[in-house]
This record gives sequence, structure tokens and C-alpha cells, in this order.
Amino acid sequence: MAKKHVVAALGEIPPGGRKLVTADGRAIVVLNLDGEFFALGNRCPHRGGSLCDGNLTGLVLSDEPGHYNYIRRGEIIRCPWHSWEFDIRPKILVRPRQGQGAALRRVGGEGRQADSKGPTSPRRSA
Repeated sequence: MAKKHVVAALGEIPPGGRKLVTADGRAIVVLNLDGEFFALGNRCPHRGGSLCDGNLTGLVLSDEPGHYNYIRRGEIIRCPWHSWEFDIRPKILVRPRQGQGAALRRVGGEGRQADSKGPTSPRRSA
């Protein structure tokens, strides 16, 4: 069974907010996306930048020149060092470079505290 870690009281991380915590000696960033909590390893797999210091952004889609649609506001985190982007919800690197993803896990709440089962190993995406 996976080990659980209490990382914050639910009210401590407001919607759209984040908190850097340590679990089993690993730096983890916990994010609150509209009441859903997600946790991922704080180090970008590219060069180790702090994802906690990155901007939350969305996706820009275009089905034709001059027509743009900005969607999923606040669901993408961008590394502040080299702008690698990670989709917080489905655990993938949005713009793959060298085929690496980030360790990410959805977390749940028990009572009035958020908990994390800890980071997973980095995934490789195609």
C-alpha cells in the first residue's frame, strides 16, 4: 500500500493556489485547481527548475489562421527556466522535448486535510 503524507489543511491552499511541501525528503508542489488537489515533483525533468515558481497558464488552440481559442486556463504549469509546460490534470508534458514527462499524482482530501501518496517515477511520453 502506498504511503500517505498530510501536506496541508484544505483551506490553506485556495483555488488557483499552490504550496511547496516536503514528503519523504522530496520537494512536492501541491496545486488546488477549483477544489481538486494535484501534486507533482517540484523539479522539472529538463534541468531541475522549480515548478512551484512557474506560471499557471492554459492552452491556445487554432483551427484556422487568425482564429484562436484560449482554453483550460490555469491547468498548465510552465517551468520558469526553459518554459517546459506540464498539464496538471492528465500527467503529461504538453510540448514534449526529449520525450520526458513530470512525476504527477492526483491527491485527495480526508476530513479537512489534503493528502498525497507521494510522487511517482517520471513517465516517458511518445
